[in-house]
Amino acid sequence: MCLTKTERTKPEDPSEWMRQAYPELRRIAAQQFHRERSHHTWQPTELVHEVFLRLSKCGPEKYANRAHFFAAVARAMRRTLIEHARKRHAKKRGGAWHKVSLDEADLVGINVPDFVALDAAFERLYVFDARLHQIAELRVFAGLSTHEIAITLKRGNSTVRRDWSIAKTWLQRDLEDCRQ
Repeated sequence: MCLTKTERTKPEDPSEWMRQAYPELRRIAAQQFHRERSHHTWQPTELVHEVFLRLSKCGPEKYANRAHFFAAVARAMRRTLIEHARKRHAKKRGGAWHKVSLDEADLVGINVPDFVALDAAFERLYVFDARLHQIAELRVFAGLSTHEIAITLKRGNSTVRRDWSIAKTWLQRDLEDCRQ
């Protein structure tokens, strides 16, 4: 297993974590926007910078490890995208929410996702099973692969793959139930 620079040197300072992980975070943000509508008003760099600002204002003072850092980034990215979606969908801005079923999109390739509905589903998943929630959050909002999640959470690939499958199925059913 090859360790990344971030894993070899475990910085405690949040700005050092962001500096070391910036290229990876930029890639993750680009994946998020690849799933968004084509005329999105933000760029991936802006999302990463917004997440950095959010974490510098109200994030942890120190990160214990890579899992802690990426969990905080995933939550901040999720909240940032959800707030942006809520603003976009506000009635004074035209409303007309568009719900996307996970059957149509397969979480990893969502086109124009309804982040508000997805956020509510994630909250319900957390109540159902916090471990599944963490894996799904790292997969969907941090864009980590099964292998990257396994390394980050110090779990086996097959365990993460199984838990991701369960979480994805659970989220699909939850969103379908909410649609009906």
